[in-house]
Amino acid sequence: MPATEARNDVGAENDRGKERSRRAVWTTLSSLGAHATGLLTSLVSVPLTLEYLGKERYGLWGSVTALLTWATLADFGLGRGLINHLSEAYARNDTDAAGRYVSTGWYALLGVALLMAGAFGLLMPIVPWTALFNVQSRSLEAETSSVVVAVVAVFLVNFPMSIVGSIYSAYQRGYVANAFRVVGNVTSLAVLVAATRTHVGLAGLVAVMGGVPLLLGALNLVYIARDMPWLWPKRRSVSWATFRELATVSTPLFLFQVGSLLINELQTLVIARRAGLTTVADYTVFLKVYSVPVLILGMIDGPLVPSFREALLRRDVLWLRTTFWRAQGIKLVICVAATVYYVGFGNVATSLLSGQTVAFESRVWMAASLLTLVGTWNGSFNDLLISTNRLWTLVRFILANGVVTATLTYFAAERLGVFGIVSATVAYSLVVTAWIFPVICWRHVSPMATAEALAVAAEEVSPGA
Repeated sequence: MPATEARNDVGAENDRGKERSRRAVWTTLSSLGAHATGLLTSLVSVPLTLEYLGKERYGLWGSVTALLTWATLADFGLGRGLINHLSEAYARNDTDAAGRYVSTGWYALLGVALLMAGAFGLLMPIVPWTALFNVQSRSLEAETSSVVVAVVAVFLVNFPMSIVGSIYSAYQRGYVANAFRVVGNVTSLAVLVAATRTHVGLAGLVAVMGGVPLLLGALNLVYIARDMPWLWPKRRSVSWATFRELATVSTPLFLFQVGSLLINELQTLVIARRAGLTTVADYTVFLKVYSVPVLILGMIDGPLVPSFREALLRRDVLWLRTTFWRAQGIKLVICVAATVYYVGFGNVATSLLSGQTVAFESRVWMAASLLTLVGTWNGSFNDLLISTNRLWTLVRFILANGVVTATLTYFAAERLGVFGIVSATVAYSLVVTAWIFPVICWRHVSPMATAEALAVAAEEVSPGA
């Protein structure tokens, strides 16, 4: 029999839906505070960093980071897959299973980080880094290798800490993680100011900035273990059987990450090769402005996957339907406000963030509005596909999206600039998934379905599927 949590922190079963909603609201509001803090610090840090490093050095940092983001695939989807499994354990109050999942996931990620460190040590001397990143400046050529080493080292040290976010999400305690993020944003800005005033080089700046998330991750893990001690990673709790169980969900989510990176990260490398590092810097500034409404929308989406999963396992299908459409309505209102923000204030915001006179054509901001609307609509159904373990369906579409987006970006970046990049990003989602995803998910959230019909749909969602 599964062990039961010593403290029932959601109250009686008939109040669980209310508690689930309360936690989602708190997570969203606290996320707003965390992102607001991040935005305010960006208003200082981005122009400060651009002025300190210059466009080309700043573009090099962004390009190396974009390339390294592919290394996140090395977790094989364990971080995201862990959320579904922990959500199931949480729904069943099964602390033994939760402990096995966390311990196995933690040590698996630690082992992968060590293997990646060894592989990088072998590749570092033989990869032509300056050619890969299209570095033109002779002074920057001498710095490139040290920057690559610094970025990789920061990534590998922080790699196992990714499990912390999965724990908070699964236990619907994102508001705690957001409190730590506020502290991290303020600390990062203080570290950046100190580093620039002491004239730290680019590699040193990368290293000291990377130390902030490492410290916060460690403090987060200690906090979790104090409140829920069964979640502290223990070597004796690691098992091969648990790893195979995690793999049933992590494998398709790994492929989902591949598609997401094709869309989000390969673009940066394509832009660097086709249009140069200056365009990378311009696009990076554009993304800072574009991402403000997207971040707000993400605050609403964030708590939904684990909440939907838990609600389905408890057959609370009416709560799921009501919450889904309520969230969808709120997000669509935000999309309308986002259009006003982009068209009316987009260029003002880019100038503030870059510290320079930066302006994009109005068609760029209209394309950004369309991208936000389509992404919001699709994102809600993405959450349902993950919650209901329709992962392979999601994988097929996201991989196709990634290939199409990268290909269109290759042809559009040099000729059409930022407008071409944004248009390439929205094309597949607008034409294909914007209507296919709702058809697939409709029986789980149909406003016309009876409670009995929804319950039958929920029966298909089995633990560990």
